[in-house]
Amino acid sequence: MPAFMSLDPRAYGVPDPSLTFLPEPVDVRTSYNGLLCCQGRTAYRPYYICNPANKQWKELPKPDDDHGPDPALVLVFEPPIMNFTADYKLVCPFPSELGGYKFEVYSSDRGSWRTSGEIRFDDNEKLLPKTGAHVNGIVYWPSTRGVTSFDLNSELCRLFSSNLENLGMINGKLCAACIRTRN
Repeated sequence: MPAFMSLDPRAYGVPDPSLTFLPEPVDVRTSYNGLLCCQGRTAYRPYYICNPANKQWKELPKPDDDHGPDPALVLVFEPPIMNFTADYKLVCPFPSELGGYKFEVYSSDRGSWRTSGEIRFDDNEKLLPKTGAHVNGIVYWPSTRGVTSFDLNSELCRLFSSNLENLGMINGKLCAACIRTRN
């Protein structure tokens, strides 16, 4: 089916895909339910949460920990059915100085970052950036050793053995896409 998307920022109801309303050039790191998490390209590399439909944005405070050059961020945002405050969380696993991964979570409700006490110990595991998915309060990332999960309520993580590479959510259920080729 043919489709048309105007790149004219004056076009009614069509978001500006260049994100020029943000204070600096950015890279989109993750998105969920209409919100984008972008990262600035300056030396500080701040995170921005924005809604391209209405051009509203917020610069997040600097994280307490270094998330590395290509963080495996997951944005968690469930728009309210009623017009109450819409809260979101940004979850970032990052390499621990002890080996493995720690988890830092930004909460819009608190307006700050918090590092979980949970550490996923496995020096050989690498989480894959831009692949995480959030389903029912749990965040999942494909990794080189399986699928790593982090429960936002209990702040516990687990490793599931699997060779899945692409995770997502359909109708509130975790799903995976596998591509197989014939030689």
